[in-house]
Amino acid sequence: MKELISEKRFDIISLIVVAFFPFYKNALSSISIIVFSAVTLGCFIYSKQKIQKLDVRNLFIVTGYFLYSILSLSYSSDIKEGFSELKTSVPILLFPLILFLFGGNISRKHLKYITFSFVISCSLQAIYILSQFYSHGLFNKIGNAQFYNLPFRELIYKLDYMKFHPSYLSLWLLFAVMISVHYLFENYRDTKLYQKLLLFISIALLLFVSIASSAKISIIAFGFAMLYFLFSKIKGWKMKLVGVIAFLTISVVAIFKIPFLKVRFVDEIKVTKFEPPVGNTHNSINIRFGIMKCFSDVFSENWLFGVGIGDAQEKLNECYKKKINSKVFHGASYNTHNNYFHYALITGVIGLFLFIIALIFQFKLAFSSQNVLFACFLIMVATSFLVENVLVRNHGVVFYAFFSSLFIKSNQNESKL
Repeated sequence: MKELISEKRFDIISLIVVAFFPFYKNALSSISIIVFSAVTLGCFIYSKQKIQKLDVRNLFIVTGYFLYSILSLSYSSDIKEGFSELKTSVPILLFPLILFLFGGNISRKHLKYITFSFVISCSLQAIYILSQFYSHGLFNKIGNAQFYNLPFRELIYKLDYMKFHPSYLSLWLLFAVMISVHYLFENYRDTKLYQKLLLFISIALLLFVSIASSAKISIIAFGFAMLYFLFSKIKGWKMKLVGVIAFLTISVVAIFKIPFLKVRFVDEIKVTKFEPPVGNTHNSINIRFGIMKCFSDVFSENWLFGVGIGDAQEKLNECYKKKINSKVFHGASYNTHNNYFHYALITGVIGLFLFIIALIFQFKLAFSSQNVLFACFLIMVATSFLVENVLVRNHGVVFYAFFSSLFIKSNQNESKL
């Protein structure tokens, strides 16, 4: 920190502060982002830097879908609802705007400081959650996980300090595991024994809380990212094959032997019909089939421009009432639970195209620069987008916008993590 102060890199210090967002409530997270924006802009003015054309181009590529969703407000009936979603999604525009146009160079060392601040924050959050598990006597119930009885997962929804959706919490924690594993793989020999010990303890805590939260999609996304990581980092085809087979074997054994995972990955699938729910029988899988049916119906009538950011939920709710014969949809507002569907619904094929272009652009950057951690991040979020509307909740928006912008900026500076 002294080094950053002596170099007058207050913009990096402000990024480190933002990186602790997993431990912030929404209001504090917003304050940290505002401070980061003000400090970075101040440093830009003080250092008399100039905005580069490449930065402007990257900004429009990465945020084009969001800018188009703002435009969709012009043909939305419910302006208030549209503004509400746009307000939550502001970091999608703000982080790249500030970092690309006004941010200074981000070196390898700076990235280490920022990413490990995130790991520390996730670890602290994991410790707090574990303390809540203990205080509620849940460790005596580890073997009692059942299809409709997941006490660890249910508690995460109702934590006193901050209520989480398990999928978003697990996404944070498992990416923190990814950062730690990547660091150990790259720096194992140079890492001191006590640092290795702390990292291994942190990884264990993060994995336990993630598994206890029983968030299927985050675990699947992490699995895909780990497979890519092993394939990219292990040298020699034989060793790659051994590493991948070992990881897959461990994963399969874990799914069938760990109660939290078996209930979600095996038991739930066995009893589920892959069709919209009827009556009172429902779970997280068949609910999504009901959502997909209504998304398809609404999208087919508004495929070019979408229904507008303010009207998407109302259109879905109308469809649920008319076409889904299940009480679970009565009085509840289920969004698309898929970010690709979400942008297709609010902005049509044009917005969906812009959203996919933004992801392809980032994947191309990650692969061309051989930035494995950036690629793992993209694999995790792109997979999560398939079954969760990550970019309509503050927890998901900040996570994606922060790391997406950070990695793109570091790539521009030709820094690899």
